[in-house]
Amino acid sequence: MAPRKRTESYARHRLHQLLHHVGWSLSLLEEPRVEKSGLWQLAPLPDGQTILFLFLNEPLPALDAAFRAYEDFSPEHRRLFSTLREQGVHARHALLIDEEFKTELVDLAQEDVLLHVRNETELNERMLPLLTATALARGSLTAYPRKTPRQRARELDEWTRLWTSRLGAATGASREQALMFFEWLHLSRLAEQLGIGKKGLEPITRFGELPRNPPNAARRLLQSWKPLAEQWCLLQGTPLKNMDQLARRALDNNLLLDCLSSYGRLSRGKFSSDIFAEAFGDEELRLVGWRHSLVEALPQASDAPDPARWLSSTFDVDLDATGFPGLLAAYNQVAEELRMLARQQAIQRQRGERPGVQLDLLGTEPPPLAEEEAPRLTLQNVLRVTTTKRFRAEIARMVLLAHTAEWFARLHRPESIFPVPQVEVVPGTDRAATPPAPPTSTAHLN
Repeated sequence: MAPRKRTESYARHRLHQLLHHVGWSLSLLEEPRVEKSGLWQLAPLPDGQTILFLFLNEPLPALDAAFRAYEDFSPEHRRLFSTLREQGVHARHALLIDEEFKTELVDLAQEDVLLHVRNETELNERMLPLLTATALARGSLTAYPRKTPRQRARELDEWTRLWTSRLGAATGASREQALMFFEWLHLSRLAEQLGIGKKGLEPITRFGELPRNPPNAARRLLQSWKPLAEQWCLLQGTPLKNMDQLARRALDNNLLLDCLSSYGRLSRGKFSSDIFAEAFGDEELRLVGWRHSLVEALPQASDAPDPARWLSSTFDVDLDATGFPGLLAAYNQVAEELRMLARQQAIQRQRGERPGVQLDLLGTEPPPLAEEEAPRLTLQNVLRVTTTKRFRAEIARMVLLAHTAEWFARLHRPESIFPVPQVEVVPGTDRAATPPAPPTSTAHLN
């Protein structure tokens, strides 16, 4: 026990030195906690967030191997993140310091290592200036550069390509089957982050810790996929049994556990509809989307059309002409207008008025609409997407399902049934160079 006491005493001494150096008042902080991983000190930030100072008992793991595998951190990092979550530590940032003063600044919310220094000199010169009271008041941590969405998307695409090839080689699956496997995996990871799906399951990210006695990886996937495919209908495109059989073949060929272990070391910031669109869309479509974003950002005239029109009309989107930014902008426009309609109806019902405007006595009023129904109606009844390329259609379905999941979570409706996106492959020449049409409304929800 004596060596551990000296280590703890030394860590406390160095922690006090560090906090004093950056101008923190120790009297305002709680007593540090001694945990298995090291000495913890939580401290408040000027913006109401919290930072965790953690003096580790073990050396910080190198990240070179993780980066070469298109991963964001090591198994030790994933174990630490899980421990913090289990113990109810809700810090936004963490400063991880080992005995050799190798130090990392981590965004815990996005699971990103923002800055890594190798010794005490670099700690004093590069890290601590970010933590002074003046710097923190100016937002030094929130303003510190992070990976761009395009960089996150590129890394997710490279990881997916790598493991798609390995899955196909190990199991004999076609490229289409392997891509569908990872589409299901990515959508289920997003659903887990949004709180959609079966409750009480171990997070899929726990495989990233490389446990000594890991659970059956194929069985764990089935537990997650079965309700998402059969109850919520988020996972579409192929029968559940096909994906279950593919997972079991990967397990039998000693691939699945390695795959999920690596997958668990991808940061949560890589799982969103925007990232999926950027990651898996082709370069030509990215260029079209960029052009559309420039046009869409310009002020547009709006005649404030009646949002009830979406109850009886469709919104046709040419994916080849707008790219994914145009598609998601159209989705947001329709969903937000339907949401506004639901609010208007609720207010009118409270006032005892008939919802909707009737032009004659025989006119019919719009049917009652709940606010949380807006994304489902948008995907099921309104949006009609066309493209001349089959692979774009597959990606569009995935992106639309992911975007709908995000809307359901935002509206606190995580148990809705997902409709099948209306995406059609049409014959014709490629129209990607066609200038995008300006949006019909500026009512977007970012």
